[in-house]
Amino acid sequence: MWLRALIVAQVVAVAVLAAITVARYPVWTLVDEAQHFDYIQAIADDGRLPVITDLVSPQVEAIDENVYPAPPRKDRARRGLAGRSYEAQQPPLYYLLATPAFSIASDYDTKVKVVRAFDVLFLLGAIAVFLLLCKEVLGRGQQALAGTALALTVFLWPAMVVRGVTISNEGLELLIGVSLVYALWRAISERRAGWLIAAGALVGLGLLTRLTLAYLVPVAVGVALVGALRGPRRFPWWALLVAAAIPAALLVPWAFFNLDHYDALTPAQAARRQQEPLVNPTRRTLTWHDFRTLSAALRNGVLPDEWWVVFLSKTWRVARDVIMPAFLVVPLVLGLWLRPGERGRAWGLLAAPMLIGLGAMVASFVVADWNLFAPRYLHPELPGFALFLVLGLRRFVPGPRMLGGAAVVVTLALLALWLHLSSVTPASL
Repeated sequence: MWLRALIVAQVVAVAVLAAITVARYPVWTLVDEAQHFDYIQAIADDGRLPVITDLVSPQVEAIDENVYPAPPRKDRARRGLAGRSYEAQQPPLYYLLATPAFSIASDYDTKVKVVRAFDVLFLLGAIAVFLLLCKEVLGRGQQALAGTALALTVFLWPAMVVRGVTISNEGLELLIGVSLVYALWRAISERRAGWLIAAGALVGLGLLTRLTLAYLVPVAVGVALVGALRGPRRFPWWALLVAAAIPAALLVPWAFFNLDHYDALTPAQAARRQQEPLVNPTRRTLTWHDFRTLSAALRNGVLPDEWWVVFLSKTWRVARDVIMPAFLVVPLVLGLWLRPGERGRAWGLLAAPMLIGLGAMVASFVVADWNLFAPRYLHPELPGFALFLVLGLRRFVPGPRMLGGAAVVVTLALLALWLHLSSVTPASL
């Protein structure tokens, strides 16, 4: 009973912290919140998708200058990248879904809060689907509840809450990412065509939300091929064709829009040309020293960018440099001792997405000379990886008491972290 109460308390804590973030977190956040909001506004007010060269709206600029409802004082065209709607490079699904929430209020300060509140629904939806995934992976019983409580603590990470509810496509990306892993787990476990087709639809919706969900595409392809070629029950070939056709059909309209406006299937190269004068003005080739410096940002993953200032403290840096590498390495080591019956699915569906994401970041640096080392790009893969850790721990921790006790300790530690952060002013634009 106490384990169920712990899980309920964790979900309530996430909801409360999300509500506080909606109301109190500075506007705009460092991570492009203004441009994400401007994307929604362009759809709501102009009835069109923006392009990356558009100027941000006067209201976005006025809020940024802290003068709203007065008109902005600065010339948006002279502000460089900050004055442009550069997040128009993103796929449109989230922004289309957020448009009704944007339209509820007339005051733009209120619009920001309403859209943030709308994003809370995605975060809570991701938790609901994750609880279903935990039941499939861990089964039932007290030890399963203890493992669920421990895995659920990743949703209490300040970075997960802040990035999930401040205005961007990350909340929807998290929901779709967790839902896709759940659908793939059901598909490979039950070999039912319906789950494979659902996974195909989620791949399409995911890529129409954010292209970093491509990290999960190889996993989906692997499940489809294994399920079609191995085992006494196999996916029918027509199901593979349908599952592959749905993402293509969903992406075609956006691809045509991009061909019309950027002469490419995605705006990625146009966005890079726009941003490179700011992020790499000398256009120098990145070096091993750059790799070490830029990839070190992944160790900050528990906190959102606006609170990285706490790592100016040596104590915080030491704690970070111990905890984050351990979080990545320990599950991989424990995963070597998983039972044969669960090893393939666990590695393929829970660990592989995180490893593919990290590999893609390295490949982007080495091949494209472009920095993608941002912890938030791995958020959709994080819950599954936490569940992979729990599976490994379960092999060595008998009974629910120790796992449940660990869940209590981690939960209290994260709530204490939130309490400390309440005294730290988040950096803002």
